[in-house]
Amino acid sequence: MGETCDTAMHDSRRHDISIFSVPKIGEADSSNQDSCDRSSSGHRIAVADGAGSSLYPRQWADRLVTHFCQFPNHPIEALETDDAEWLRPIQESWRQYYLAKAQSPKRKWWEAGSSTKDHASATFVGLCLGEGQSDSPSEGSSDSPSESQYEAIALGDSCLFHWQPETQSLQSFPVQTAQDFKSTTPCLESLPEYNHYSPQIYRGFYQKQDIFWLATDAIAQWILTEVGNSSIEWRVILDLNDHAQFRQLINRLRQEKRIKNDDTTLALVRPCS
Repeated sequence: MGETCDTAMHDSRRHDISIFSVPKIGEADSSNQDSCDRSSSGHRIAVADGAGSSLYPRQWADRLVTHFCQFPNHPIEALETDDAEWLRPIQESWRQYYLAKAQSPKRKWWEAGSSTKDHASATFVGLCLGEGQSDSPSEGSSDSPSESQYEAIALGDSCLFHWQPETQSLQSFPVQTAQDFKSTTPCLESLPEYNHYSPQIYRGFYQKQDIFWLATDAIAQWILTEVGNSSIEWRVILDLNDHAQFRQLINRLRQEKRIKNDDTTLALVRPCS
């Protein structure tokens, strides 16, 4: 399943991927409702933010990121074709997890949920690097042999950032400004009975010196706030090497009340080719 352990993890087989995550102030790592996973090839990575107000959100977030990274075919094409069909097997897996909890004779009173809390919700962002070429139109085109295609998919306010050092350009998807973050956001739902918005898809090109990161809403909003204020403090992210640095950064921002107290996850991706 997805990982949010208190270490940075690296995939040196193709792309350099580091995953950082910290829970809310005063909570254990096991209470973290965010999840992140990457494929064994390093070509796919996904982050999901389970909604704390929903039922078993971490278990749903885990299933989303793992399904994306381990899907036998191209996951973005499958989601674009029929997102309900793509979700169906993990919705059934989540349902069976819930039923086992609800029917256990040793369950705690809250583990069966309630009439108003009977399913899980999560925002999601997934990235595919250079994994085949889609027949769908790209955002622009490239004739440069030094560029490769990437594809991203997202729903809600978990975000992908693309930093291009050659042009000093930072792009964000799907949220564009700090003001776009709201108290509620679209989510993927763990039961098919609940309708959801279709995810947004973006396709573009990257060079090997570019850097991507996937972020849950707390740190994504802080980054876009800094960008909107013409501050470059957000660039500290580019120099993160270990989890201690990440934890120190988030603790400082929380103390300064510049980032909300929420589970906070960042996956930093440095393409190798």
